[in-house]
Amino acid sequence: EFTLERHEESLQTWARYNLGAKIPEEYIFREVGSSETISNRPVMLHVLKMIKNGEVSGVLVIDPQRLSRGDLKDCGELIETLEWTKTKALTPTKIYDLNDKFDKKIFRDELLRGNEYLEYTKEILSRGRHLSVSQGKFVGSKPPYGFDKEKLHNEKGFKLVPNKDSETV
Repeated sequence: EFTLERHEESLQTWARYNLGAKIPEEYIFREVGSSETISNRPVMLHVLKMIKNGEVSGVLVIDPQRLSRGDLKDCGELIETLEWTKTKALTPTKIYDLNDKFDKKIFRDELLRGNEYLEYTKEILSRGRHLSVSQGKFVGSKPPYGFDKEKLHNEKGFKLVPNKDSETV
């Protein structure tokens, strides 16, 4: 949420300077959390619907990767939607017109770079989880019934310890 606030502040500053006014609250769409696919992002689905219905002529975002880090299908759908509707993607560093072949290529490359970054991050996190499990650590967020999660002393991680319901298990 802190990152979201910083992005919003930067985008509002850009809007005041370049568009002459702040973005009204009813046109600010916040989505905390993430998903690999647009289909699991209700706020982004709503924005895409508005774009397809011709309700907006531009989407202001901190960078293209915030629109989608999904697979090629999601990237393609986003690019086609922006191109077909002639909707601009505005960022503090560049305004993308996807009807311009150079802007389209740069925009596509940004989306693909975001996807590659997501895949790399997932790989690193998975490797860390596997290592923790091999060391006997608990990596879940909610302990199973009959156990509590306890912070390990002098090292990172958690272990499971039986609680009052452990006899039931």
